[in-house]
Formats: sequence, structure tokens, C-alpha cells
Amino acid sequence: MKVVLPRKLIPGDLIGVVSPASPPIGEKKHGYRIGLSYLQNKGYRVLEGRFVQNQQGYLAGTDDQRALDFNAMLTNPEIKAIFCSRGGYGTPRLLERIDYRAARKSPKIIVGYSDITALQLALYARSRLVTFSGPMVAVDLNDGTHYFTDQSLWNSITKPATAKIEFTDLDEPVKIYSNGSATGRLLGGCLSVISAMLGTPYLPRFKNAVLFLEDVGEDFYKIDRYFAQLYYSGILKQIKGLVLGQFINSSEPSPNEAGSEFEQIISKYTGHLGIPVVGHFPYGHGKIKLTLPIGGKVKLDTFSGSLEIMEPVINEK
Repeated sequence: MKVVLPRKLIPGDLIGVVSPASPPIGEKKHGYRIGLSYLQNKGYRVLEGRFVQNQQGYLAGTDDQRALDFNAMLTNPEIKAIFCSRGGYGTPRLLERIDYRAARKSPKIIVGYSDITALQLALYARSRLVTFSGPMVAVDLNDGTHYFTDQSLWNSITKPATAKIEFTDLDEPVKIYSNGSATGRLLGGCLSVISAMLGTPYLPRFKNAVLFLEDVGEDFYKIDRYFAQLYYSGILKQIKGLVLGQFINSSEPSPNEAGSEFEQIISKYTGHLGIPVVGHFPYGHGKIKLTLPIGGKVKLDTFSGSLEIMEPVINEK
């Protein structure tokens, strides 16, 4: 099945906002309102889902309500992009309810990360739709959004062009675990969510892919378990390269330091694979993050120190 690209976003377009996982309540409610204003100040119109702020336990309403909101945005011809309010929990519960035919027939920009990883990987597996692992309305988009984060998001979804991320241009040094060069489809997201999807029909094949991973609040013994799953399932043996983003709020304050538990885990599961592996990449739950195209064709090259998006991930029209 051929990869499907959404149309670029232009000022005046209508953006739909949904909550496939948890609702923007409590401390996130104020951030949500600021995030909506942020999108409007960028020159876009905004349509909130009917159930975007509903609450049922840790979920934004029932499974049917959350799926209804998302599918309504997919089938609304005026909607050009769908932004998620936040992550949290519950997105995997929706996968059998998603209108994958509509996603392929009328492709739209879809932006989110964390728990939204499940939805994005399922959309690629079932529709071959390229989506964007990037900032969410209630937690990332506001007046204090870092310039790097802001620029990466809008360059990704408004400009149908290739891009090359030079490691030397980044604020923090990228760590090279293993040298090499690899080309493949960029697939990944939140490590714990991907692990939970193993063995389901909603996880795409990772053969010859460049895998990217991040997570938050996971102790290193859990990260070890997740990597064991990836290893024994065969995924780590199938991929051509590995990009490790931010692993924050874990049991160790600096997971990228030499000799850390995290480094030992990475060495254990990838040291013998003969593929390029980099860490401390600016992507994940931190304030400074790149927006990455899930399903885009990329080249990871540790010798030149770059991650290159080799083909446009947005259509001009």
C-alpha cells in the first residue's frame, strides 16, 4: 500500500481538536485554553470535539464518544488538521473503532505524541497515513512554547519540503551509541505504548525501518523489560537504525551519562546489531522537541551527524 500524505496547512484552515486519551482538566484546563488561543493567533480556525473535555475516570468520555469525535473530524471536509489536546491513557481502546478508510480517502494532518502513539501507528498500519509526532494543545502550545519546538512543528506541517536535522545545530549534544548510516521509514513514539501494542494487528511492520523511541516516568527496570520485548519479538533485529529521544522523570536523573543504567540497557540490546544508534535526541515529553513524521522516509547518518527527511511528508495541494 502506497504511503498517503496530508495536504499542507495554510492560514485560515480549520483545525479540529480532540481528546483520544485523557481530558484537559485540572491543571491542564488552563493550558488547554491557552493552547486554543495559540492556534487561533497563528491564523487558524479551531473546532473543538463534542467530548473533548468530558471526563469518565481517567478518560475523556466513553470509548464510543472519543472515537466518535475523532471519526467526525476525519470525515468533516472542512477539517484540514487534527490536534490532540493531550496524551494520558486510553487511546489503544479506540483502535478497532477508527474509520481507517476515511483516513486514507481524505488524509489530514494529525499531531500528537505519548499515548497518541497507538493511534498514529495504527493509522500507518491500516491506512499508510503519515502523521506527526509533535506538540499537543494543553501541554505544549502556549506563549511559552520554545522557539525550537514551535519552528519544528510549523515547518513540518506547512512546508512540503525535505529537511536535514544536523546534530551540531541542536542545543544539546546527541550521543552516538553505535556508528553507521541507515535509510528507512521513520516509525515509533512512546516506548511503553509500542510494547503494549506488540502482537496486535494495529502495529505496523518494522522491517527496514528507522525506529524512534521516548518515554516519561518509567523506571529503568521497566525500560529493560520493554527493550526485551522489542528484542525477543524480532523488532530490534529488523530495523535499520534507532533514535532514542528523551527518557525523563526516570529513576536516574541523567540516563545518557556514561556508565548509567540506561546506557547499559541500550548496549545490552543493541550493541551487537551493527546499526546506527543515537541517543539524547530532542524529541519526547520535554519542553524542547522536534516534530517527527511517522511514516516519512529518513536517513540516519552518524558519520555526517544528521537525520535527514528525504522525501516531502506534506502535499503541496
